[in-house]
Amino acid sequence: MLVTIPGKPGDMTGTYDLSQVGADVVRDVNLTVKVNIPFVGGKVEDLIAGLLSKAYRAENKVGVRWLAAA
Repeated sequence: MLVTIPGKPGDMTGTYDLSQVGADVVRDVNLTVKVNIPFVGGKVEDLIAGLLSKAYRAENKVGVRWLAAA
């Protein structure tokens, strides 16, 4: 997977895999965030990675609740 934003100094590369483990489905997301801005690029990368991680955790909680109600 490669995500780019044209005209912006960064990208994300990685993998997104779904697999079945027993009765569960496991989502494995591995991303590398790269921001090419001198001096602050690393901090922006950490911010983006943290926001994505938080979003995936929230999405998982919603999905678990939805499936439990089905």
